[in-house]
Amino acid sequence: MASPAEIFMRGPLLGTFFGIILYGIVSMQVIYYVQNYSNDRSSLKFMVAVIWILETTQAAFSMYAMDYYLIVNFSNPNALSNVNWELTMTCAIGSLVDYVSNMYFAWRIWKLSEKLYIPIIIAFVSTGRCGVAIATCVYSLLYRTSVTLFRHHTVATLSVCNVTIVVSDVLIACAFMYYLHRGRSGLDRMDRLVNRLLAYILGTNLLTSFVGLATMLLVRTRQH
Repeated sequence: MASPAEIFMRGPLLGTFFGIILYGIVSMQVIYYVQNYSNDRSSLKFMVAVIWILETTQAAFSMYAMDYYLIVNFSNPNALSNVNWELTMTCAIGSLVDYVSNMYFAWRIWKLSEKLYIPIIIAFVSTGRCGVAIATCVYSLLYRTSVTLFRHHTVATLSVCNVTIVVSDVLIACAFMYYLHRGRSGLDRMDRLVNRLLAYILGTNLLTSFVGLATMLLVRTRQH
């Protein structure tokens, strides 16, 4: 029979391992950016720095939560019934990272299209996701002594959070693909560049949309 730690903590532990790997990739990209794009605007450099700091904080919170459950309370299975707020903070910080990047994408879409309705929708959905993530953190403080109550009160908010991820990613991908496709110049070199951008945008947004849908389905399934 599986132990309580195996049942409850295998998923978060594997998620932490995977998140640390992605954090390493992000750090490599930041180093590459600093070395090769020193002439970028200060606002863009600031945005990159903010995202890296948030990613670093998220990785630290994830490791601290795993230390609390699996090391500090190694011989105390009752700790698994408590909600560690550092673990839920990773969700809030992740939503902040998405918010910053989505605001940048919304700005780029506005510059491409010179129309505000799609960027406004993206901003509205992204802001809503931040609010839901913050609400989840508040629930973790209110019900920190009962995982059951926390799950009961957050299953809806987590579902809404993942729906907003899918909606914003699909909107961003569709808008970029439409305006980039419309802006083809007919020159072979430029069209190849546009094709690479389209493939990158489609691939990354499909991946995050798939993860969001899978997470939502898992949350709903585990709830029942």
